[in-house]
Amino acid sequence: MNKREQNEVVNRLADIRGKKLNQVSRAGTMINLGFGDFVKSNTAYKTETGRYEIKEILMPKYALHIDCDFRIACGDTILSSKSDMFQPNADIRNNVDFDEDNFEWDINGANKLDEFIRMHFSENELEFYVDNIKVNKFGDLKITLSNDFCIDVFIDTSDTEECWRYFETGNMSSKHVVIRGTGFDEE
Repeated sequence: MNKREQNEVVNRLADIRGKKLNQVSRAGTMINLGFGDFVKSNTAYKTETGRYEIKEILMPKYALHIDCDFRIACGDTILSSKSDMFQPNADIRNNVDFDEDNFEWDINGANKLDEFIRMHFSENELEFYVDNIKVNKFGDLKITLSNDFCIDVFIDTSDTEECWRYFETGNMSSKHVVIRGTGFDEE
């Protein structure tokens, strides 16, 4: 990414500066971060019959979807990372009947990353606000939060594969910022 593209991406992400990190979740290997006030959004859900229905739900105004390597740190300590997604949580790991060969990491709550999200973002009374945003020439993203927390996102491919995406929830006229191994796109 050239300097102009880096600045454009940072300017687009400026909407979340000072905003509260209101949601942290996981869908498969994708991490979803939600920032700012909650707004109404139409979302498609697949029913038991295989048909899709549209439901209006409340979502944070700004979303960041991470599909590449990342880490969450506090000060000089790494607290969690993408690889934790594939490790069992403490209860499962400490169970005498635990069988690593049959561990199902994608069951919600079963892995170490889900455990971290629950402990630090779902059940924790700490509030996290975005203090600063940086993007480097590769598209790596650094979001500095209050309470000395930091989210680092690392581009992990040289291909056109999507690494991370930022967008305004429910605003169909707003283009998504999409970062790939090959650079920056808008969709």
